[in-house]
Amino acid sequence: MDRFSYADKGDRLTEKLILSEYDPVYWEKSEERLLEKAKAFLAEHFGTDGLGKLDMLDLGCGTGRLIPVFSPVAGSVTALEPDSERCEEAKALTEEKRINNAQVYCDDLAGFLETHPDAVFRAVLISHIFQHISRDTVRDILKLLREHTTEDAVIIMTTTFTASEESGFTVESFENGERRCEMTDLDGFERTVSEGKNLPVCLFSRNDMTELLSEAGFYVRSFSPYHFSGETDEMNDERNGQDPERLSSARDAMYICLRKDAGEELPKIDGKISFMQFYSMRSREDTESLLSALKGTTVPGEVPQELKDVYTAEGFLFGGGLHFPAKRFIPGKYDISFGELPVSASHVIVSVYPDSYICQITVCLTLTGADPRDIIWLHQIQTSPAAAFSVNGEIMSIPALCENILSGLGQGGTPRASNSIIIEINRMGDREEAGGLSGDDCRLLYGMLSGDEGWRYVPEAMARERISRSWTSRSFVRAVAFEANFLILNLNRSASYRKYIETQHSFSDPRYGGLNEYFTMDPATAGIAHGFFFSVETGMLIRTITDRLMDRRPDISKPTGIIISDEIRRNKRYRAEMIRTLSRVQKLDISELGELDALVIGGLSVSNRIESLRHLLDLLEGDLDLMYQTSTNRLVNILTAIGLILAGIQTIMTFF
Repeated sequence: MDRFSYADKGDRLTEKLILSEYDPVYWEKSEERLLEKAKAFLAEHFGTDGLGKLDMLDLGCGTGRLIPVFSPVAGSVTALEPDSERCEEAKALTEEKRINNAQVYCDDLAGFLETHPDAVFRAVLISHIFQHISRDTVRDILKLLREHTTEDAVIIMTTTFTASEESGFTVESFENGERRCEMTDLDGFERTVSEGKNLPVCLFSRNDMTELLSEAGFYVRSFSPYHFSGETDEMNDERNGQDPERLSSARDAMYICLRKDAGEELPKIDGKISFMQFYSMRSREDTESLLSALKGTTVPGEVPQELKDVYTAEGFLFGGGLHFPAKRFIPGKYDISFGELPVSASHVIVSVYPDSYICQITVCLTLTGADPRDIIWLHQIQTSPAAAFSVNGEIMSIPALCENILSGLGQGGTPRASNSIIIEINRMGDREEAGGLSGDDCRLLYGMLSGDEGWRYVPEAMARERISRSWTSRSFVRAVAFEANFLILNLNRSASYRKYIETQHSFSDPRYGGLNEYFTMDPATAGIAHGFFFSVETGMLIRTITDRLMDRRPDISKPTGIIISDEIRRNKRYRAEMIRTLSRVQKLDISELGELDALVIGGLSVSNRIESLRHLLDLLEGDLDLMYQTSTNRLVNILTAIGLILAGIQTIMTFF
C-alpha cells in the first residue's frame, strides 16, 4: 500500500468550502453533535466499565484534532497518519494537551501492522479518509480491519455523502486563490488519486458504502447524515435526514458499523405495511355526502390494480359476502417516502361502510430490503403528528394525510375513532418456514408486532408466548395478533411457496384450465392475500361501533324535570340503536367465526365490549321502566291535583 500525501495542505480547500457554503458555527456544532452520539454508542455497546479498557485505532488522524475527543473514553488510542507533516502536528498536539494514553505513528495501516502484527482493536475511528483514496485501497483497509478487530468491535466512520443511489466524484483544486470543484467519473477520480496534485473527493452513496462494508464483513448499525447546506441549527439535523429534499443537501454522513459475526446483523425484510385509520361519520347524511365525493374521484370504467387485488381476494375468500359490505376508492396518487426507508411503492385506499356510518383510510407502503428496526420505527410513529413522511413532496404525518383526504372530500374535522397496523413479511432473510422459529426470530417478530425497540432483551419465553396466539394455513404462513397490532408472515419469496404454487398448477391446470388469479397475485396491500385485511376490518369495525355506542351512552340518572317525555324518546332511540347493533353483531356468530377472524377479534377484546353493551342495555331497560313509572306517577299526581282544584272550585261555586 503506497503512502498517502494529503493534497489539501493546511485544509485550505475545506476552510473555503465552509466559509462559502455553510454557517461556520453550525458546521462545527453539527459535527460535535454527531461525535457525542458516537461516544454515547460506545458507552452503550461496551458499557461504562468497558470504555476504560478500550483499545482504539484513529486511522488517518490528520493533525490529531479528534484525539482529544476520544482519548478520554478509551483505554488507549493508536493514531496513524501517513502524511509526515500532519503526523508531526498530531504528535505536537498530544504533547501540548498532555494526552498520555495516545500514541501517534507516521505510518499507514499496512505498514503499522507489519511491525505490530498482533495488534487488535475494539474501536476504530475513520474520519474523512475513504473519500480521498482509491477504491482498492478502501477494500484493502477494510480487509485488514476485519483481521485486526475483535468480534464486538465498532467502526465509527465519517465521510462525504450523496443522497443519490450511486456515488459521485469530484476533483478540488486552487485556482487564483479560489476553490475550484469539478465533477468527474470513477476513472478521473482514481487518476487524481495516483497523481497526488489535486484533491479527489468521492461522494459516497449509502448503498455504495454499505456494499463496501458488507464485502469486508461489516454492516451499518447506524447512519446519520449531517452538515446540511442552508442550516443554522444542528438540532434540525435528524429531522433534515428524514426529509428527502433536505437529505440531498447533506455534505457528510456518519456510519457506525459492527462486524457481521457480532450476532447483531438482522435479516433484510421485503413486505408491506398498512396503516388503517377508522373514522365514525357524524350522520347518515355525512356518509352519503362522502360517498358522493369519492365517486367523483374515480375514472369511469377503470379499476386501479390495488382495488382489483382487493376485489379478487374478497371474491375468492368470501364470495363477495363480507361481514360488513364496503365501497372502496383510490382517492388519488400518493407518492409516500420516509427518509432513507426503502419504500418501493405506496398507495391509499378509502373504504366506506354505508350501513355502519364508518370510513376507513388505509395508507399502504411496500418495502424492499428493509431493516427490521425500520419497521419497529414505523410502528412507533404511525400516529405521531411529528412523523415527517414525504407525501407528494409535502412533509406530513399519516394522521395529517388522512385528515387532508377527508377535508378534500368535504368531511374536515371528522374525529378518528381508532387505528390499527398490519405488517406483512414476504421475505425475512433466508427463512423458508413460518414455524419452528429460533429464539432470536421470535424476539424480532415480537419487536415488530409490538413496536418494542428493546426486543433483544425480552425473555425468549415471553416473546414466544406473545406470538403463540397465531393462525396458520400453510407452512410459509403465520398470522399473529396483539391488541390492535397485526403481523402476518407470508413468505411468498420462499422455495416452499414456489413448490406450493407448482402443486396448485398440477391440480388446477387439467381441471380448471389454470390457476385462479387469486393464487398468482402479490398485492401491495398488506394482508389481502390471506384475508387478514378483511378480518382486521371486521374486528376493528365492531370495536369502533361498540365504542361509539359506549361514548354516546345517555345519562341514566333519575330524571328531575316535570316533563320527561323527551328523555324517554332519546333513551328509546338509543336503546333501539343498541338492539340493532347487538342483533347485527350476534348474526355474525362471533363464537362460530373462522379461526383467523376469531384470532383478530380475540386480540381486540371485542367480546368484552359486547358484554359491556349487553350490560348497558339491561341498565337502560330498567332506566326506561323507571322513567315510565315516574312519568305515570307524575301524570297521576298532576291529574289528582287538577281534580282537587276543580272540586274546590265546584264547592266554592255552590255558595254563589
